[in-house]
Formats: sequence, structure tokens, C-alpha cells
Amino acid sequence: VEAVLLQHPGILESVIVGIPDTRLSEAVAACIRVKTEWNWIDGNSSFLSPDVKSQNLSCKILQSHCKRMHLSG
Repeated sequence: VEAVLLQHPGILESVIVGIPDTRLSEAVAACIRVKTEWNWIDGNSSFLSPDVKSQNLSCKILQSHCKRMHLSG
């Protein structure tokens, strides 16, 4: 999962951890560091870069990226 996330052009670093899940017993969570020229936009949280040419990144965008790279849901 970490290697796939790092293939996205907006991700600088990532760490994957397991978290308890009642249905699966354990689920995967990613802690990521977004590159400076990218904006994190997700739900109520927005961290905008002052760079005019910046691009957007969100959970939905990263989930689509992982799906395209053949990772399971």
C-alpha cells in the first residue's frame, strides 16, 4: 500500500498502520505527507498552498489511485 501511495505525484511520504476493525479485525490507515505544491481538500478540512499552480488531493482521489493500481478496497 505504501509503495502504491508513493507512486502518486502528490505524495511525498507515507506510513501505513493497522487499526482495529470490528468486521475485518484490522483495517489499514495511511498517514501521508503531501508535497508542498499540492492542496489537501477533503470534507471540512482544506490545507491550501499559496502556490497558484497547485493541484488538489483528497481521500477520494487517493482511493481512486489505489484502485487503478489494483489494490483492493
